[in-house]
Amino acid sequence: MVEFRGTDRMWTFHRAAHIPLAHVTGTTVLERSEALATVSIRLLGAYWWGRLAMGLFRTRGGGHQLWSVRRAPRLLVVDLVDEKWQRLVLEVSDPDAFAVRLEAARGRGGS
Repeated sequence: MVEFRGTDRMWTFHRAAHIPLAHVTGTTVLERSEALATVSIRLLGAYWWGRLAMGLFRTRGGGHQLWSVRRAPRLLVVDLVDEKWQRLVLEVSDPDAFAVRLEAARGRGGS
C-alpha cells in the first residue's frame, strides 16, 4: 500500500494505492529523465518541470502511470498488471533499498 499525504493527495487525486504483491511485476530505480521519457501526456494532476510530477500520466504506447514525485533525481518505479495503472512512479527516501525490499517481499530476492 502506498499512502499519499498532504498536498500529494490533492495532486494525485488519491489517498492511497492498494496494490496486491501478486500484481507487482517488477521494481526498478530510474533516473528522473529516464522515467519521464516513458510519459506522453499528463491526464490529471500537476507537472512543473524539474520540481513536481504528480497525478495520472499516459504512457507512450498506451496505459497509465500514477506519479508522486517532487525533486528526487532517482525514482522507484513499480510495474503492475491487472490494475488501473500499469506503473507507479514514486519518490522515496532510498529508492534502491525500497526496490530490494519490495522484490524480497515478492520472493525475487533482488531488484
